[in-house]
Amino acid sequence: MNRFEWNQQYSVGNDLLDQQHDELFSILNQLNAHILKGQTQGLTWSLLDRLILYTQKHFHTEESLMRQSGYPQLEGHCKRHCQLTAQVQKYVAQLDRGEAIRNTDVLSFLSDWLRQHIAHEDKAFGNWLAAQSLLPETLACALIEQEG
Repeated sequence: MNRFEWNQQYSVGNDLLDQQHDELFSILNQLNAHILKGQTQGLTWSLLDRLILYTQKHFHTEESLMRQSGYPQLEGHCKRHCQLTAQVQKYVAQLDRGEAIRNTDVLSFLSDWLRQHIAHEDKAFGNWLAAQSLLPETLACALIEQEG
């Protein structure tokens, strides 16, 4: 059973962002499953690397949608994204130096951050989009065309 479940309470009203959030929960579940099985040797680095890559993709998508829509809280939102990235990079640096880190601490930090960030900052963006009568799918399609 997955410990971290994406559900409608985390929906920001944009299918693309919701799918990406669901994938982030999936990565956390993989980390949790390996911790529960005691399979943590070298695993944390691998999953953190995957998390970093996927998070960069997600943040790029989210921030591009915010820029495109003129979201007034973009700067603060980007700052919080940078704070998460910096903390994860600290964990990776510790592992690279051969320092032990508690996998449960990493998992707890990441799950708390993700849940709180989606519930507050990302939902605020979704609510703002809805109030502006901007269709999220239209923005996502324009983003795909712009990057393609």
